[in-house]
Amino acid sequence: MESSFLLTLPVEIVHRILDCLSIQDIIFSFRYVCKKFYSITNIYNRLKVELSNHSSDTRIHRLYRLISPENVGTLILRNSYYNNELNYIDYFFSFNDIHRFTGLRFVRLDSLTEKDFRTVIHHLTTLSTFKSLSIFDRRILKNDTIMLLSNVIALQSIRELDFDISTRDSQ
Repeated sequence: MESSFLLTLPVEIVHRILDCLSIQDIIFSFRYVCKKFYSITNIYNRLKVELSNHSSDTRIHRLYRLISPENVGTLILRNSYYNNELNYIDYFFSFNDIHRFTGLRFVRLDSLTEKDFRTVIHHLTTLSTFKSLSIFDRRILKNDTIMLLSNVIALQSIRELDFDISTRDSQ
C-alpha cells in the first residue's frame, strides 16, 4: 500500500498548509485524518482563534477543550456591541487564563463594547508575549479606557500597532 503524499511532507510544509485552514478545520477535521496529523496539530503553534457575536457557547467550549492555549498565535475578537445577549468575551476569559497563551503574537479587537474592550485590554496589560495589536472601532473611547490602552501600548513587547479608531472632534 502506498503512503499518501501528504504523509511524506516535512512538518514545516504541513504547517504552511495549516496556516490556510480555519481553526475549526484543523481541530475538528484535519487532526483526525491519521495519527501523524494528530501529532502535527498538537505542536502547530500558529492557531488563529476568532470569536465574534456569532460564536456559540458550545462551539467555544468545545474548541478550547481541544486546543492548547500556548499554541494560539492570533486572537481576534469582534462585534460584541451588536449582540448584548451573549457575552463571549467574559465566557472566553472565564475558562482561559490569558497567561497560558504564551505563543500569542497578534491581537485584533474589532468593534467591541466599551466593557469588553476594557476587559480585554486589562488582560493584555498582564501579558508580555504579544507583539502586534490592531484595533478597529468607530465609537469614541472614554478617557479611562484610553488610559488603560496606553498601558498596553507602553509594553516593551509591542512591535506593531494598527489603530483605526474614532477621535473626538476638536470643536
